[in-house]
Amino acid sequence: MLCASCEQLFSGYEKSFSEKVFDPIHRDPLPETLEYREWAIRFAVSVSWRVLTYHLMQLQGLRNFNENQMEWAISAESAWRKFLLGKAEHPGEHEQHLLVMGLIESGSTDGLS
Repeated sequence: MLCASCEQLFSGYEKSFSEKVFDPIHRDPLPETLEYREWAIRFAVSVSWRVLTYHLMQLQGLRNFNENQMEWAISAESAWRKFLLGKAEHPGEHEQHLLVMGLIESGSTDGLS
């Protein structure tokens, strides 16, 4: 799905997210503060873009979307791609949000994150 240079670019955002958000939340499920820099929005957009692009590439991927939802999805993919490639300063109206909800206390699988 990604060329080598994009894979390298995204891996920097993933590393920062892991070190500054994922790992701290696993040490303290409700930390007082989390570091948020430019990499955070780029990480979030990169994940959203990959998921959306995957579904857009599938023949039946978004078959349940109505016409308006499909237009919105195509618009989001384009805006996110431009942002990730440095051709836009912000993802625009296609916002990203992070909700820290703590850890799952128990489950049927050991080591569940």
